[in-house]
Amino acid sequence: MKKINIILLMLVSLGSIATAQQHKAVDIQLDVLEKNGPYVNADYTVSVNTILIASCQSVFLNPFLKNGDSLYYFQPVVINGTDRRRTYDRWIALHGHKTAADKPFLINTGKERNIVSPFDTQLSYREWMKNANLYVEQTVWKCGDFSREIIELGKLVIADEPVAVSPVPE
Repeated sequence: MKKINIILLMLVSLGSIATAQQHKAVDIQLDVLEKNGPYVNADYTVSVNTILIASCQSVFLNPFLKNGDSLYYFQPVVINGTDRRRTYDRWIALHGHKTAADKPFLINTGKERNIVSPFDTQLSYREWMKNANLYVEQTVWKCGDFSREIIELGKLVIADEPVAVSPVPE
């Protein structure tokens, strides 16, 4: 009887660990997030292991720059499994997008096992961006349910402005 209780306890603890794990198919790496003159350069790379995305799954990545109440959303990224891709294509054919800004970047899972997509964005610097952080909201639609998490990628780096120094006469 004692062995059965121990085995059941181990199975329950392993099951709770397995359900707490996040989706591992997508890796997001921040390459550059810095102020360069009047602009902010945000470069990041999205790597996708297509084997880990089931045919009925979709992963939606929505990167944004945030400081307090101020937000700036970048172009969203959609990664669809095979069945979800077909459904998505049909939905777009019927409804379309209102503007080009609404259109997400679509990564299709196909025969390639690993897909690497670099994203380079340049935007005008605003004063509210001084202590801003770059986040990615990752939403995973599984076969019947979904999960959502916000991942912090990094903080905006502002290099010191060069100071002009006049030569001292000797």
